[in-house]
Amino acid sequence: MTYLASTVGNAAVCLNTYDGTNASNVKTLIMHRIATAPGVTVDGPILNLNGICQMLYAREWVITFTGGSSDNHGINFANSVAQLQNAAIGNLNLTNPKELFRIGAGATGSLICKATVRDVNLIGCTHPVFISGSRQADISFRGDNIDTPNNIARVDTSTLTLTLDGTTSTGAGANVITQVSTTTLRIPRADRVSLALNTLTLTPADGDWVYSPATPTTVVSGTGAGQYIYRGSAGWVKLN
Repeated sequence: MTYLASTVGNAAVCLNTYDGTNASNVKTLIMHRIATAPGVTVDGPILNLNGICQMLYAREWVITFTGGSSDNHGINFANSVAQLQNAAIGNLNLTNPKELFRIGAGATGSLICKATVRDVNLIGCTHPVFISGSRQADISFRGDNIDTPNNIARVDTSTLTLTLDGTTSTGAGANVITQVSTTTLRIPRADRVSLALNTLTLTPADGDWVYSPATPTTVVSGTGAGQYIYRGSAGWVKLN
């Protein structure tokens, strides 16, 4: 599918059979080859979740968004039953999306988003992941690059497991994760993105490792910039 109008404001796909009690439940959703023609921008989400999607396959999106503060989301969780149980997303080139994942609704206290994102190039993405409202998400980026003016993720009163495996980052927010209110943040792996562990409140598990430009607040051995691995309740150990 190719957008040809000058500006498009509606979702490409909307799972919207929620009647206030019952949610739509889609077993498999495939969204391949979605593009904007030259000069065309999208001012709205590509997928608007008003129900449950058990499995999403998304590949080969080449989309330019309008940018700014509008609802320029790739995937938007739109109401209290929205849930993405599994997603395999790859080979996306998105310019000026506000978010790739806008997780602001869904069942409180449950894992409502689980996704693996491979070889996705985000240009000018304000918040690649925005999660708020006591939600839970597990999102893994693998390969390619995130360019962000704000942050890699914004976590507000929620729980996020974020993996950055071979993913590089650029822009003013390249090393930033913003935490608002009480959050639970786990980074199982971040090898290309420098995260200042002395400013982040992480809830790591044994074996989690990251690259940090600063000495973590709880450190077993080693100081300064480098790779650290978490060893249970003992704390962070520098690897190099």
